[in-house]
Amino acid sequence: MKIKVVVTGAGGRTGKIVLQKLLALTDQFEPLALVRTEKSAKQLKKQIQGLTDDQVAVYDVTKNDARNPLENYDKLVICTSATPKIKIWSIIKLFFLKLIGRGKNVRPEFTFPNGQPYVVDWLGTKQQIDLAKASKSINQVVMVSSMGGTQPENFLNTIGRVPDDDKSGNILLWKRKAEEYLIQSGLAYTIVHPGGLLDKQGGENKVIMDFDDSLLQRKTRTIPRDD
Repeated sequence: MKIKVVVTGAGGRTGKIVLQKLLALTDQFEPLALVRTEKSAKQLKKQIQGLTDDQVAVYDVTKNDARNPLENYDKLVICTSATPKIKIWSIIKLFFLKLIGRGKNVRPEFTFPNGQPYVVDWLGTKQQIDLAKASKSINQVVMVSSMGGTQPENFLNTIGRVPDDDKSGNILLWKRKAEEYLIQSGLAYTIVHPGGLLDKQGGENKVIMDFDDSLLQRKTRTIPRDD
């Protein structure tokens, strides 16, 4: 029998690759793409040729919904994540500083819209784990998380942080909180901590693995999404 797999965040760059790899193994897997909006569903069906209506479902994991889209499925792959947006003026500032020779250690600035990542990476992931438990059929959860969850001082946690708002920013810490919730859930799980994800061809470089964020000490801390 085919393994039935739900991929959440399937409209995103990483989730889409996971979905495509499962679709390519038609003799082994029966995937369902879960996206948050009808717009995302339409875009996904345009981007992946042959993707049918019954292979895509709309379900916003950040909102209350009586339905459980995970029922009768075997595996859940969590690829949902807050998506930062670059501040345009910071690019202009960076360009100017480089022109005058002062942009060596300056980075572009980013922000998270609509309450992310607290809403997406913590509450949204928590709800997915609760749905998996309630389904009675999900026997494994694979969570695509990120390096840096054990490092509160990691600069990625500063993105979107607002003074006196303890729910803002801290994307890696919210991811880590969700990981701990999954670990304590009683579900069988696999948590993947990739480095910085690149939109490059996979299979061309050696993949190095370690744990406890030790790879953050290396000069190269990135990996193609495909790998």
